[in-house]
Amino acid sequence: MSELKRVLIQNIKKYRKQLGLSQAALAEKLQISVDSINKIESGQRYPRHETLEKMLKLFKIRPYQLFVEDDNLFKREAYIKKVLPQITDAISDILSNN
Repeated sequence: MSELKRVLIQNIKKYRKQLGLSQAALAEKLQISVDSINKIESGQRYPRHETLEKMLKLFKIRPYQLFVEDDNLFKREAYIKKVLPQITDAISDILSNN
């Protein structure tokens, strides 16, 4: 099983459990069969695009959150990538003024 698929499965289960839903309850809310949820959570199949969209709305998450293992790490890395050029520029300015 690919790393991406493993993380996706792990996150679907995590968000389902955070809402206190059984597989049957999740299936009902997503309007799919319990068998489909079971196959998704066991890695036998990927969810359909429509199902993913419904999951995102139900779980109240952004798409990337289904595919990252540590959401906080992702946010930190995104922040670092955003501010690193600014920090580099500031250091360059300081050094050029000395």
